[in-house]
Amino acid sequence: MGGRVYDDNGSVNDNNVTIKYGTTVTSLIYGGYATGGEASKNTVIADSAVVNSSILGGHSGGAAKVNENTVIIRGDSKVEGNITGGGGHTGSFSKEAHNNKVSIEYNATIIGVIKGGESKVDG
Repeated sequence: MGGRVYDDNGSVNDNNVTIKYGTTVTSLIYGGYATGGEASKNTVIADSAVVNSSILGGHSGGAAKVNENTVIIRGDSKVEGNITGGGGHTGSFSKEAHNNKVSIEYNATIIGVIKGGESKVDG
């Protein structure tokens, strides 16, 4: 995780995670993880790395903004999981997701679902 906040109203913004050549990651990767607050402008870059899990640029499980997060997969990277620029996972979704991006470059291989942004409004 580039940044994490446990306070339900806390924000996690402007964090970065870079996974470089030859690295293998087996757990979830978050640029920014907020329990209920805002998660915006976070970035994850995988550059010729192997990722055996999912990647989220920014995540919020509550009624919050998840905007302008970025995930970049480049080089000879291989990702065996889902990639989401900004949003949530496993039934925990933000209510606003705008301008999130996923970029796949060069020879990268993705085995999973790719979503730029994801939100859900109950009711």
